[in-house]
Amino acid sequence: MGPNYSFSTACATANYCFYAAANHIRRGEADIMVAGGTEAAILPTGIGGFIACRALSQRNNEPEKASRPWDKERDGFVMGEGSGVLIMESLEHARKRGATIIAEYLGGAITCDAYHMTDPRSDGLGVSSCIEKSLEDARVSPEEVNYVNAHATSTLAGDLAEVNAIKKVFKETSEIKMNGTKAIDDWTLPWRSRWNGGHCNDQSY
Repeated sequence: MGPNYSFSTACATANYCFYAAANHIRRGEADIMVAGGTEAAILPTGIGGFIACRALSQRNNEPEKASRPWDKERDGFVMGEGSGVLIMESLEHARKRGATIIAEYLGGAITCDAYHMTDPRSDGLGVSSCIEKSLEDARVSPEEVNYVNAHATSTLAGDLAEVNAIKKVFKETSEIKMNGTKAIDDWTLPWRSRWNGGHCNDQSY
C-alpha cells in the first residue's frame, strides 16, 4: 500500500514521476516505488499539433538529416512511441533484498518559466534554474558533473535555450560530455528521462 497517481506534464512527465517517487521514499512514505511513463502519440491529433507548432522535422525524404540536435540546419524532431519504468527504493530496502544497485538518485527539482506555451526563453533561465536547484538538492557542485543527457529537441528555439542554460551553469562546458539520445530513439514524449525515461508525454505512473 502506498502512493499511486499519475502526472501529465508533456516532455517532463517521467522526470516528474522520478522526482515524486524519490521524495516519497525520502520522506519515509514508501520503501519502494515504480515510476515511469508511456507514450503513443502517433495519431492525427498528436502529429497535427506538433506540425502546427513547427516542431517536427520536414525532411521526410532525407531521414538521415532529421532530428539533428545542435546542427545549424536542424528543423525539428521525429515522433516515436515507447514506455519505460524505474524501480526506485531506499538504499536500506535494496540492500535487504540483495538488489543489484544500478544507480543512485541524489536529487532533483521542478521549475516552470511560464514564458510560452511551447517555446522556452532564449536565455534558458527556466532550464538553468532547474539545473541549479537540482544540484543544490543533490549536494553536487557543477564541477562534479561530467555528463549531461540533454533534452535536445533539434528545434531552433529549444536547442539554443538549453545550450545557453548549460553554459550558464557549468561554464567550462568543454569538459562535459553531452548527448541528445532523442536523435537515436526518436521523440517518445513521456518515457525518456535523460536516461530515456522522461519523454512519454501522456501517461505516467
